[in-house]
Amino acid sequence: GVTAALTGLSESLAKRSERKHQSAFVISKHHAGYFPGAEMMTLKLVFDPEDGRSLGSQVVGGAGADKRIDVIATAMHFGGTVRDLAGLDLAYAPPFGSAKDPIHLAAFVACNELDGIVRFCPYDTPLDGKQVVDVRTEGEVARAPLAGVDTPINIPVDQLRDRIDELDNQKETVVSCGVGLRGHIAARILKQNGFDVVNLTGGATVRNRAWSS
Repeated sequence: GVTAALTGLSESLAKRSERKHQSAFVISKHHAGYFPGAEMMTLKLVFDPEDGRSLGSQVVGGAGADKRIDVIATAMHFGGTVRDLAGLDLAYAPPFGSAKDPIHLAAFVACNELDGIVRFCPYDTPLDGKQVVDVRTEGEVARAPLAGVDTPINIPVDQLRDRIDELDNQKETVVSCGVGLRGHIAARILKQNGFDVVNLTGGATVRNRAWSS
């Protein structure tokens, strides 16, 4: 009942080819969420960490998965970068797409990495010995604990500024949320307060999927 689509290099092929690469994950709806029928999709964008060139993409979801791969494949054909994808003026109407398409969101994530705004760590990174801060609500954490972490520190992102003294700014810190958005906000807050921090790409959703498989 889902569609899987891809173009270009996957992460595993890039590794086997010894090709430098980074990946950006987003989990988003295929059109405006307030319009009926929006379906979730997971999009991974593989790119060159030096020049931002788009190397490949994979999408799993329902409606619109093929559309996103067609757009990225076209950009790759012409040597496009993640910055080109971030600036694309794609068709917009609530039944067909959001003003910020999943392609845009993935490209924004990649640009943030390239520009040093927020650093990311892969979803399967061993987190032993690191200060792991889960910024989801207590209810979310109870329903789906972050896989592979024995003692994460749970501080919801809305409380992070007020409770920042509960964290050690001398420790390497990893933040995680549901899909990465709140983790981005938390990473920015902690970085501005002197922390060495990375955001877990794809958040608990992607990590827990990988862990269970």
